[in-house]
Amino acid sequence: MSQKLKYIFSYLVFFFLSLLIAWPFLMGLLLKTHDGIYQFIKTVSMYQSWSYGDFIGRWTPNINHGYGYGMFNFYGPLFFYFSAAVNFIIHNLIWAHNLAIVAVYLGSGWAMYLLAKDYWGRTGAILSTLAYLFAPFHLEDLYIRSSCGELVAMLFMPLALWAVQRLAKAFEWKYFYMSVFFLAALFVSHNITLMLFMPVYFVFVFCLWWKINAFDLKKGMMYLSVGILGAMLSAYFWVPAILEKGSVQLDRNISSYFYYHDHFVFLDQLFWGAWGNGSSVKGHEDGMTFMIGMVHLFLFFWLCFNFKKLKSQLNKMLVLWWIIAFLLTVFMTLAISDVVWKNLPLLQFAQFPWRILNISVLIISLTVGGVITLIKTAQRQKMALIICGFLMVAANVAYCRPFGYVDLKNIGDVGKFLYFSDPLDNMEYMPIQLKQFTFLPTDPNRLVNVNGQGKVIDYKRETPLRHAYRYLALTPSTLLFQNFYLPGWTITIDGVETPFVDNPIGEIMFNVPAGEHALRIYFADTVVRFWSNMLSLLAFGLLMGLGLIMWLKGRYRVSH
Repeated sequence: MSQKLKYIFSYLVFFFLSLLIAWPFLMGLLLKTHDGIYQFIKTVSMYQSWSYGDFIGRWTPNINHGYGYGMFNFYGPLFFYFSAAVNFIIHNLIWAHNLAIVAVYLGSGWAMYLLAKDYWGRTGAILSTLAYLFAPFHLEDLYIRSSCGELVAMLFMPLALWAVQRLAKAFEWKYFYMSVFFLAALFVSHNITLMLFMPVYFVFVFCLWWKINAFDLKKGMMYLSVGILGAMLSAYFWVPAILEKGSVQLDRNISSYFYYHDHFVFLDQLFWGAWGNGSSVKGHEDGMTFMIGMVHLFLFFWLCFNFKKLKSQLNKMLVLWWIIAFLLTVFMTLAISDVVWKNLPLLQFAQFPWRILNISVLIISLTVGGVITLIKTAQRQKMALIICGFLMVAANVAYCRPFGYVDLKNIGDVGKFLYFSDPLDNMEYMPIQLKQFTFLPTDPNRLVNVNGQGKVIDYKRETPLRHAYRYLALTPSTLLFQNFYLPGWTITIDGVETPFVDNPIGEIMFNVPAGEHALRIYFADTVVRFWSNMLSLLAFGLLMGLGLIMWLKGRYRVSH
């Protein structure tokens, strides 16, 4: 077979395998999953924000019967930037959401290929890619849980590792930039996955600095620059998410059903279990699976037993770290790790210890490709790839199916759809003052007199985040703007900012003196958000300026 035919055949195989994974999302319907409609609501919310020029989308105004919700001030927005952008191209929110999911999932396979190729060559990388795409727990993220934030993190984790590893081996500006951007993308993808992955990333970078760079100080500064610039570039999101968390009810995330102790995995569940779309529950009767994959585990242990046969000393050291990291991540999902969880309160915000299996899947998928290098001849390596790849796909392809579809074909008006939607989460981003939910029908003017006498003379909704009133207060009054509160909401009376009145329903309440007044109620950046935005813009400016300097230097060398 000629080289051209081999490439054509390879692309056809990849297309067929992609179709096996993607077909349920190509029906123009939303899959019925744990978080499916919840994630779709986020896509619609981000699209609405972009429609009126709010590209960060910290506040969603129409949701919750018009009371609004500040989810993107705290919840990783990266996937929803992507799905909203796709919708601006194809103008169909359901298709945009589904295509974004498919692109991210298949893209994660490409990312794994890039990473694994540096370890095992092309043949081993193909096996690692198949392992990543057909890992049962990864497929569960896709078909059962539909956690879009975790799916996009599964794309950028291998990319971040690949770029920094390339940078360690030979400094090139393109790898420096990719290292920064991929790390920044992780910061805005999924908060919990980022928290779980960063220790693995830090140790990996340390290993690179040790074994490849021999603790060279300049290389150490290079890695530090990557970390600082990546953190700065994404600061617009993660800094407010941390510093403003006291304004919302994040403690809901670690109590009741979400108490971490009730969701440890039993060891046998990593090897086998029923495929279902039920919930994680206390004990052994979970309605969902936590399988890593029998073929994956078999190949992993085969590599462990033949570890000494690996030829490259660098690969030996890095693979040793990956083996240790895999065992540690598995340990953290089991009840015997409870003492660690108890003593690391921040870790408890992961809610479900089995979420660490995303990291386990990344590691085991990378390492199993090394099995191919244990075989001497190229012909036998290809045969081993065919056999192992077939077993990998055959063992797990039955999981590539939906458990049904949501009865939603056309959402119509975006604002109305969001008005009758709630975030379907644990309401952890509700105002800290909120003690009871009311959701009373909103007044057409959104302004209600709760104490005193008066009336709205004129009302103008300038944007979904800016409201202007002429109000006649016959007596000193207390007014209620029917909107949940988040730092950033501001009230001015005749151009002078006025304070809020604390209340148990978490809405925007304020006092107005008697007389006719010009009221303005709007959502703006807090001081924290403003300086976080500036920090991200500074990092972007530094990177663009540095890039321009490098380009001009290159042009100068060519001309001379």
